[in-house]
Amino acid sequence: MLNKIKVNAHAKFTTELAAQVKAFADAIRPLDKFSIALRTEDFAATEKIFYAVRDVAINLHNEKHLINDPLILTRTLEKNFSYLPHLAELIREDVNFLQEAQARRPTQDFIDAKSTLDAILKEINDGVRFEENAAQMNLKFYHEQFKAEHVFTLIRVINHSACKPDELKTLNAVAAMIYLRMGTALTWTNRAEFVFELFQKALPYAEASGDNSF
Repeated sequence: MLNKIKVNAHAKFTTELAAQVKAFADAIRPLDKFSIALRTEDFAATEKIFYAVRDVAINLHNEKHLINDPLILTRTLEKNFSYLPHLAELIREDVNFLQEAQARRPTQDFIDAKSTLDAILKEINDGVRFEENAAQMNLKFYHEQFKAEHVFTLIRVINHSACKPDELKTLNAVAAMIYLRMGTALTWTNRAEFVFELFQKALPYAEASGDNSF
C-alpha cells in the first residue's frame, strides 16, 4: 500500500488513491476496533497509511498549490479514519485549513472577468492621450472602440460573472475606473455631454465597489 501511495502521489491519481485508501480502511477497521476493545491500541499499520496519504495531500497543497485534490484526500481520510480520536483531530484541522484556503482563492470566473476588464482599461490608457491637442483622436477612440465594443464587453462581464461578493466589488471598481478614464480623456473636447454621461455611468459601479476613494 505504501508503494502504491508513492507511485500515485500526483494530482491526476487522486481518485485512484482515494479508492485505495477506502479499500485499505475497510480491511483494517475491524482490526483497529478489536484493538480498541482489547485496549491494546496498536494502530501502527493504520497510522503509516494515514500519514503517508496526509503527506501527499500536504505536498499537493504546499508544492503544487492545489486545493481540490488535497481536500478530496483529506475528506477520504475523514470518512475512513475518524473513528480514531487522535487522527480525527488532525483531520479536522486539515479540513478547516483547506476550506479556508479554498474560500480565499479567487474563482476562475473572477480571474477571467478581471483579465478582460484590465485589458479594456489598458487599451484606453494606450489608445488615448490626456491632453488638449488629443481631443479628436480621443473622440475617435470613444466612438469606434469604446462605445462600439468595450461598453458591451464590460456589461456582459459584470452581469454574467459568477463571482464571490468581494470579487464582484473588485470588478465594479475596475468598471468604474474604465468609465472615469474614458470620461477624463474627453474633458478637452467640446462634448461635455459625453463626459457627464460617462461619469454618471461610473457612479453605480463605484458605489457597488464599496470603494470610498471614488
